[in-house]
Amino acid sequence: MEADTPDAQPSRPIRPCVQKRKLCASVSLVIKTHGTGEQPGCGQEGAKDRFKVGKKKCRLGVRNEHGTRVFDFRKGEQDALKWGHMGIMLKTTSLEREVSLNVEMRIMSEYVQRFGMRKWDAYKENRESINNTIIFLTQKLERYRDRRLKFGLFYLAPHPTRMDMIVLSHLKNMPLKEALRRSRQELEKRKCILEKYNSSKGATASTSFSPISKLVIYTVSSMILGCIILFC
Repeated sequence: MEADTPDAQPSRPIRPCVQKRKLCASVSLVIKTHGTGEQPGCGQEGAKDRFKVGKKKCRLGVRNEHGTRVFDFRKGEQDALKWGHMGIMLKTTSLEREVSLNVEMRIMSEYVQRFGMRKWDAYKENRESINNTIIFLTQKLERYRDRRLKFGLFYLAPHPTRMDMIVLSHLKNMPLKEALRRSRQELEKRKCILEKYNSSKGATASTSFSPISKLVIYTVSSMILGCIILFC
């Protein structure tokens, strides 16, 4: 008789139903509060612990050696007409800044030569400031180039048909480990060549004479030769 009473029945068959109802209730609360960004709570304690979650936007983008480019098709159409590709550059690398600066300086020098700006009075009046700007940009390009050649991963070459630069790298033709190994080998070869060149240059500089020393040697040798001719 005791087994027929509800209190005597085991609690295991009831737990799954209770857990299932709790899970459904929590899921429904999450669905209801998803649009408002509020965290569901239980009673007064849950109301105090509520917080708002900011809305996150996902945009399609690509990241390469030039930087991070985000594809915004509303603004990308204008960008495509200007630059010839879709997307907007969100963040650039030092390689992209070097390429852009190099191309802009080539275009500037081409304009100066084509229109004969060096003969203009305005150019002559502002020649000093223009030369200072060119020196500053050239030094900046040298810093970019030294940093790039230090790692030996990317090389630049001028485009044969248009005002642009071609980026050459082993990373585009082989796996990462093989490309890094080839780059290290090229750096070691370049280092050996530079050491040999510097050593040979130092040897020739040590054996070479200054113009004054050469003049003294020629004078003394001519005097000795004249004495030999006179006394012999």
